[in-house]
Amino acid sequence: IDRAFNILRTRIDRFGVTQPNISKLATAGRILVELPGIKDPARIRKLLQGTAQLEFWETYQLPDIVGDILEAEELIRQMNAREEMILSGDTTDEGEPLRETPAEGEMAEGEVDLVGELGGDTTDAATALIDQLESDSIMDMPDATMEDMEKNYPLRALLQLSVDQEGRPYNSATVGYARIQDTMRINSMLKRAKEVFPVNLKLAWVNKPRDPNSDILDLVALKITTRDRRAPLTGDVIVDARQDYNQMGQVEVSMTMNSDGAKVWRRLTADNVGKQIAIVLDGYVYSYPNVNSEIPNGMSSITGIGD
Repeated sequence: IDRAFNILRTRIDRFGVTQPNISKLATAGRILVELPGIKDPARIRKLLQGTAQLEFWETYQLPDIVGDILEAEELIRQMNAREEMILSGDTTDEGEPLRETPAEGEMAEGEVDLVGELGGDTTDAATALIDQLESDSIMDMPDATMEDMEKNYPLRALLQLSVDQEGRPYNSATVGYARIQDTMRINSMLKRAKEVFPVNLKLAWVNKPRDPNSDILDLVALKITTRDRRAPLTGDVIVDARQDYNQMGQVEVSMTMNSDGAKVWRRLTADNVGKQIAIVLDGYVYSYPNVNSEIPNGMSSITGIGD
C-alpha cells in the first residue's frame, strides 16, 4: 500500500492539479484520491490505475552525442529564423527567406555542414561541433538579454549542458540540467530536431530535483539496444527489494532478481562497467548509478542518483 501510495502521489504531482488530496483510509487496502477541477475523469483514472513500469536502460555518455546536441540546436535556430522571416514577410514568392546566395563551395553566414546531412567526413564534422561547444558559448554574451540568448542558442539558453569550465563534456549519461518550467519547451525543441539524433537515443528527465529546495532536473541519455525498442530488463524479474543504509550512512536499495533477470543483468553490468545504467519508473529516471563491476548473481546494491 505504501508503494502504491507513493506512485500515485508522484503521478498526481505531474498533473498540475490545484490542491489535490491523496490519503490512505483507515480501511485496509484503500487509498482516497480527490482531484478538483479535472475535466476528463476517465483519462485521469486510466493514468492512475495503470501498472507502474519499472525498467533498466543502458545509457549514452554525453561525449558520444554532444555533436548531435549542437547540430540539433543549429537546426532549431535555422528553423526559428526561417519562421520569423515568414511572419515578417521577408521572403520570396516561393516562401524562401531572402538572403544573399553564397559563392560555390562557400556556406552562407550562420549555416553549418550538418553531420550526416550534407556529406563530408563525419568524424571531422563531429570534432568541429565539439570545438564549437568549447569556444562558442552563451557565456560569451554577458550583456545579452534572455531574448538574444534564446535566439542564438535556443537550446542551451534553457538546457545547461553537463560540461566543465572549458566547455568539455563530462563522461556521464547526464546531458544537462534545466528548470522544471522549461522542460516542456526543451522537449518540443528536441522533438523538432529529432532527425539529427541517433535512432537508438531516448532522452528522459529525472523524476525530481536532487535538492528538495531546487527546481532543477537532470536530462539523461538512454540507449535503445533491443529490436522492439523496449527496455532490456523490466521490474517483473525482481523478487525482492528493500531500502537500507550503507556504512557511510547513505540510503541504499538492495534488490534480488530471479534466474532469468540475473542472466540479463549479468550481461548488462559486464558490458557497462564504468558507465551508468538508468532505473526508470513510468518514463522518469529515478536513479542512474555507475556500474562498478559485473554482477553475476542478480543481487545488487544501489546508492545515489547518478553523476
